[in-house]
Amino acid sequence: MSIKSISFKYYLFFSFLLLSWLPVIGFAYWTYQGLVDGERAEVHERHLLTSRNVALALTRYANDADSAFQMAISFMESDELGQVSNKPVMDHLKMLGFRHVCFVDSDRRIEAFRCAVRCRV
Repeated sequence: MSIKSISFKYYLFFSFLLLSWLPVIGFAYWTYQGLVDGERAEVHERHLLTSRNVALALTRYANDADSAFQMAISFMESDELGQVSNKPVMDHLKMLGFRHVCFVDSDRRIEAFRCAVRCRV
């Protein structure tokens, strides 16, 4: 079958076939893009919520660590030996991840030192 022998009916059939598939393909692409955009928006919202929760937790930890450290320093300043003898304060420092609390002079020498966990001096 050569190109000259193809009748007008075949040309008409294939052109209508092509024209009918273009809107179907366009609609499928449009629907797919809508689904992808919706999923991206949902993932963005979830990540935003997760990052806000993590930021709040880290802010809370930083505030707790600062207040526990300030409390330990005030106990060290009030003690003559420069020791924190309050066990609940040291347990709280240990829970927050502190290893030791110390006073350092301007020459970077330790003046007073207290371990929050078992450590070697």
